[in-house]
Amino acid sequence: MSVNRVKSAIFIAAHRRACEANGAFVTIARQGDGDAGLVMIRAINREGQERLLIETNHFIKGRLWRDLSDGFKAAEEIRQLVDRQIGFDSDLWLVDIEDPEGRTFLSEPIIAKDAI
Repeated sequence: MSVNRVKSAIFIAAHRRACEANGAFVTIARQGDGDAGLVMIRAINREGQERLLIETNHFIKGRLWRDLSDGFKAAEEIRQLVDRQIGFDSDLWLVDIEDPEGRTFLSEPIIAKDAI
């Protein structure tokens, strides 16, 4: 049984518009597969700390976001996490969202890295 899923490029374009409409600055730091590449979001707050979220698709709950960094960390720590994830999956997208409060503007739940 398959789950209907919006193509990655379409999701990112729509999410970018939502972020920018709320005053955030968004850049596509890494372009992955337009159809099915998983999306990572790097939230950057006014102190320059970063948080890394990765898309997780759950059969029942749909799209969720796993907090790989367990909250905001130094940029170097996040860079190492990003490099590790790209080593596992070269089709990943990386979207940077710079917002003073570190908001991501995601409508789906954010779960701990060890959840589920």
